[in-house]
Amino acid sequence: MPRIVIMIAVLVAAVCQGGEPAKDSSVPGFVKPAPNEHPRLFFRTTDLDKLKARAATSEGKQIIARLRFQLDSGAGNTLPAKRNPLPAGNDPGDLMSEPVGKVFTIFHAVGYGMLWHLTGDKAAADAAREAAILVAHGQSDRDARFGLKAPAGGEYSGAAVAALAMAYDLCYDVWSDEVRTQIFQALTAEVMMTCSGSAKILYGLAFAGDTLGSQPLRLVIPATDHIYTITSEFAQISPYGVGGRDNDLTDALRDVTLPLAIQSLRVAGGVDLAKIQPKIQTLVDRLLWLAMPARCGLQLVVPYDHAPMGSQHLNRIELAGGGQFVQAMGIASPDRRAALRWVYEHFCVSTLGRDFPSSGVKDGQNDFDTVGPYPHRSMLALINWPFEEPARYPGEVLPAHVQVGSTRIDSKAFSTLMMRNAWSGPDDILVAFMLTHDDPNKNRSLATATNPSGRCRIWAHGRRYMFNFLGATGFAGGVPGEIIRMNEVSDKRWLVHFSRDESKAPRIMIDLNRSGSIDGVVITQGPQIVGDFGDADRVSRFDLTGDWSCSRELAIHLDQQGEQFIIAADNPWGHGKTVVGTIAGDRLSLNLANGLFRGRLAPHGHVIAWSDGAVWRRRQSPLELPQSLTPTAGDRTLVRVGQTREGIEQYAKSALINVLTCSPTGEHPEMAVIDNGLTIGERTFLFPALPPPKPPEPRPVDAKKPTVDAAAHAPAVKAPAVKAPAANVESANAGPVKK
Repeated sequence: MPRIVIMIAVLVAAVCQGGEPAKDSSVPGFVKPAPNEHPRLFFRTTDLDKLKARAATSEGKQIIARLRFQLDSGAGNTLPAKRNPLPAGNDPGDLMSEPVGKVFTIFHAVGYGMLWHLTGDKAAADAAREAAILVAHGQSDRDARFGLKAPAGGEYSGAAVAALAMAYDLCYDVWSDEVRTQIFQALTAEVMMTCSGSAKILYGLAFAGDTLGSQPLRLVIPATDHIYTITSEFAQISPYGVGGRDNDLTDALRDVTLPLAIQSLRVAGGVDLAKIQPKIQTLVDRLLWLAMPARCGLQLVVPYDHAPMGSQHLNRIELAGGGQFVQAMGIASPDRRAALRWVYEHFCVSTLGRDFPSSGVKDGQNDFDTVGPYPHRSMLALINWPFEEPARYPGEVLPAHVQVGSTRIDSKAFSTLMMRNAWSGPDDILVAFMLTHDDPNKNRSLATATNPSGRCRIWAHGRRYMFNFLGATGFAGGVPGEIIRMNEVSDKRWLVHFSRDESKAPRIMIDLNRSGSIDGVVITQGPQIVGDFGDADRVSRFDLTGDWSCSRELAIHLDQQGEQFIIAADNPWGHGKTVVGTIAGDRLSLNLANGLFRGRLAPHGHVIAWSDGAVWRRRQSPLELPQSLTPTAGDRTLVRVGQTREGIEQYAKSALINVLTCSPTGEHPEMAVIDNGLTIGERTFLFPALPPPKPPEPRPVDAKKPTVDAAAHAPAVKAPAVKAPAANVESANAGPVKK
């Protein structure tokens, strides 16, 4: 039985554990690759004519031109002479800010291999051979953390394994036995034991069943070993492209090879994992739900702090954290592919030149998500981009609200509950909760009871707010334990309950219906709505001069002179001596007595994240006062506080109603609190009526005379009857309840 077939059988068994009946994961019409049949990872020989036809279209010509530009910043005829001098390790080096096409990457062999198939030019195959041999001998990437001999293993070495497997697959028929053997033997047992599980998948699919000369290949890691590890990665992967210095970084790196492995399993293995693993679809859905344009470029508006940058901007030009859309298209259903295309063309294309000035892409030029320097993503664009089909607005594809997972933070799994009003631009409104249960039938526990405010966010008209549950009345211990139920009580109106008695506060009402001058309303009973970090404009040239804070106690003063900055000697970073650092684009380096430290500037230039974990924030910047909610004339978002009335007051006299209104014109109608709800302009919002509290238990006959303190437990005055809402009143009780 060929190794590749054994491998697939083991994989299917691994994802159908626990006695559950095996689901059909087969790809209709799939024909198993014969030994030595190549290419087979991303397309088969029978697909080549179709690929050439796609390459001849106007979109295909743009993609091929981009591929050539990524290879050498020109016509794609030579390998870049500039290569990272550092061995693969913890230091990325100084070349990551270099223009696209000027520096060698570990995926150059894949790009030239693709050109060989499209053009038949032997020179392209020769360039692919030269590039692959460089990687096999240990040449690091332009980001020197990646390379075959990266000591960290995982995706750092797995990326090079994937690149060699893909190049071998593309160039099998044109390379000699000697070259193929050299590439195969570079993938030693030591490398394969430490690389990522998804890289092992690509390795097995590329080499299993092949022979060199008359001898079958003996894989250093048999194809039946470790194949099951890909299933565990579904539970850990974060939204595509989320990176940065945070505890989600390890999982973010999984977007380097995992999407490649999933797509290759479909083409080379006949296994469609999306049929048997629902989380594959949720990975795509999360990207669609969370993508939102901002002043500093596209961001993923995750409901937790994944990086100390104030906003969750995507740096889409790197190996880890790049190619989110084109890679997601390779594992998405047709309707999701069309929605991904819509989001990219509407949210990204218009500002590509501004956002990535070293990319060679201009504003308004569709690059098909190839803005970064990695050539294999142009190959994926030609294969995956649905330019022969119309783009689809995401609201036609996605549900009105969704719970998807899973992300891992501090080794714990979380899912996300989200509601969004539209996919129109930076003024969209999205409310998101980070939860601990992936199963929508279980109670939706808030992720961190000790710090829930960091796990629940509102994004509205370019501003970010939080639900502050700390100290809110109605919660045991002052913080919420879980979301008991979330009802969609009418179209785009939801009621979130934190008590098993749905008539009790605290509750949150979210209404994303556009009416009059209001785009959306969020009303809380108990929790506060507080301001979070704002957004700042992208800067084209960074000036670090000024005061920075590394903690509340530590202030650092910088003076910039050209491409250098100076730290004065009178602070701990100077240790009594002046320290000089260098600037290269948005990257900084600083030589201290205990080693070289590298930093990265946020696109807005107000935050620096350092390689040792330190974070500097610019003093007196727009990001310094995250909870400043002083309204100004014309603000498109406004938070107001109202005193609760009637029944609610019987349970928590100190509870307040917090109201966030979102207006595209900056006009916010007057608000008035009424029984069990409030009015905003001509609209009325009612919570379910609260029943009166139970009277206290009768005292025994011989009970002592009540003390002064006991007076607080006296029966409350019965609340007046609550009037039924008029016919035109918008009530949270109206309409069928959807669970």
